[in-house]
Amino acid sequence: MNDIYQYERSELAQVRAQLLHLFFIVGIFSFLVNLLLLTGPLYMLHI
Repeated sequence: MNDIYQYERSELAQVRAQLLHLFFIVGIFSFLVNLLLLTGPLYMLHI
C-alpha cells in the first residue's frame, strides 16, 4: 500500500517538473504587471 503513494508522488513530481518553465514564465509576467501597476502611485508621489 505504501508503494501506491510513492508512485503518485513520483507522477506528481514528474508533471511539476514538466511545468516548471511555465511557473517561471507566469512569475515573470506577474512581476512585470505588478511593476507597471506600481509606476502610477510612484509617479503621483513624485509629483
